[in-house]
Amino acid sequence: MSDTNGISLGTVARQLTRKLTVATLCEANILKQLPKKKADARDFFYTRQWSHHINLLPSDMRSDDQRDRSTPLQQQPLLLARRFVAKESLETLEIMGMYPVFDPMRPEGCCVWEMRTKDTRTFGWFKCKNAFVAVCAGPIWLFKDENNKSIDATYAKFKKQVTDFISSSVLKSEVSQENDTNLLVD
Repeated sequence: MSDTNGISLGTVARQLTRKLTVATLCEANILKQLPKKKADARDFFYTRQWSHHINLLPSDMRSDDQRDRSTPLQQQPLLLARRFVAKESLETLEIMGMYPVFDPMRPEGCCVWEMRTKDTRTFGWFKCKNAFVAVCAGPIWLFKDENNKSIDATYAKFKKQVTDFISSSVLKSEVSQENDTNLLVD
């Protein structure tokens, strides 16, 4: 199929997808970025899907964790994201019961990371050091059974959403292959 100039639509699509970056996805409103108050702040990008998942979390349910009874589930991921952007230390977040805040998904070499609060999980990837892209999220009870054991199939489903987003957006060049906390250290 071609347009009136004889250029195939496939060629145009390939040329456009080669230029996709986190910045161009932000310009196209596919990704949004949390505002930064300081120039040297960390970057936190998110998809509409992540925002939708956060809005589905109960707004009136509080944490079971006595350290954080004041924060409704719906606000926990956004609060953590804002603290990440503000370059709050991981030790401070640990005191709040959010340790480990970021955890690489298994198997090793996988680009998907899990951002944790006591009651929620967010999945995404690091574009580069101190720049996280959130794709999807859910409450902890989706990921744990009645014995508090991880439900691997649910984790796999959310992990696949991240890898599918990266693949569909042709963002592989904007995914850090590092799988350690060096991505979080300034």
